[in-house]
Amino acid sequence: MPDSATLQLGVDLSQRRPLRDEAYAVLRQAILSGQFKPGDHLIEREIAAQLGLSRSPVREAFRRLEQEHLVMATRQGLVVQELTPRDAQELYQIRQQLEALVARLAACNFRPEHLPLLEEILSRTVEAIAANDSALISAEGIKFHEALAEIAGNNHLKRLLASITEEIHRFRTLYVNIPARSQSALAEHQQILAAVTAHDQDLAARLMAEHIGQALLYTQQGAE
Repeated sequence: MPDSATLQLGVDLSQRRPLRDEAYAVLRQAILSGQFKPGDHLIEREIAAQLGLSRSPVREAFRRLEQEHLVMATRQGLVVQELTPRDAQELYQIRQQLEALVARLAACNFRPEHLPLLEEILSRTVEAIAANDSALISAEGIKFHEALAEIAGNNHLKRLLASITEEIHRFRTLYVNIPARSQSALAEHQQILAAVTAHDQDLAARLMAEHIGQALLYTQQGAE
């Protein structure tokens, strides 16, 4: 388990949800963000103490995380699950199809009032690249895809994609040099936006599929 002095965990009681759900949300985010790294041991009593909770809601949170394959039980106890290059490839293959559909629907549904937000996101991406700010580059990239998903207007598709993207983000945080890919990714986002604003559904879907494919290739190279 990571050094408790460097680990920042805490439940938000203002959410007014069951403690097991709050413990689950906090621990899941700690894993997806890389605060807990693959192979880290999660000790129930220590986690409970850090969260200021009894062990029961933490134990229930662990069960849910195990069902999602974010943690696994071993002879040495509960550990954070490894995310292998094979896992990343499978996730990207799914994401590629989902994102292509998002782009197609966004091109169909696009209205002029959608443009300012998308342009603002790309502008902030340019600034983040200039500052070599990995966290901001990644955050703005996620926002661009989320904005397209909102325009697409399919809530089930949006939820599926969000779940896949969280897992991919975990892998990228651990293994990928984000600034090195940022310029080409920005150019691809600009091309996708042009196709969406032109209501060119086929082109938007193709460009998005190619964009995710390039991200997969770069991710695989970074993990080698």
